[in-house]
Amino acid sequence: KQEEFKAFLSPTEDADEEGKAVGSPEYLAPEVMLGTGSNHMVDWWAVGVMLYEFLVGITPFYSDNCEDIFQNILAAEINWPEPPDPELSDDAKDLIQRLLMVNPTMRLGANGAAELKSHPFFAGVDWDNMLAKPGPYVPKFDNDDQFNTEYLGHQRLQHRC
Repeated sequence: KQEEFKAFLSPTEDADEEGKAVGSPEYLAPEVMLGTGSNHMVDWWAVGVMLYEFLVGITPFYSDNCEDIFQNILAAEINWPEPPDPELSDDAKDLIQRLLMVNPTMRLGANGAAELKSHPFFAGVDWDNMLAKPGPYVPKFDNDDQFNTEYLGHQRLQHRC
């Protein structure tokens, strides 16, 4: 594992070279880092990272050091808040832990989305009628502005890793 990890950290001149990972390091699934093959299960991993970040405010494997981020991911070392946050429910923690399983075949979602939707964290969610309801926030645009993306900025973002 350590040699594969070191090879992952060695950038190539061609960032778009086939087989090379792109994206935010904190969101990379272990199977992408190790080059063992990936499929839709990397998306469930990313859902776990995002859910943690939404609820806690940082990514679950955060470190100021990129190598530590990668090692935390490979070891599934989730940085839970200390002291424990009383607002972070046991159901939320269980959901995150099950989405961030290193082995993708053990990851929540490996048997389909219904597995995730039935998790206790989502109790009370009306999945069948969700799309029929308006979202909690719907941005309003003038007709001329609806496709304006200037506010997003177009500079290429550089990550510290």
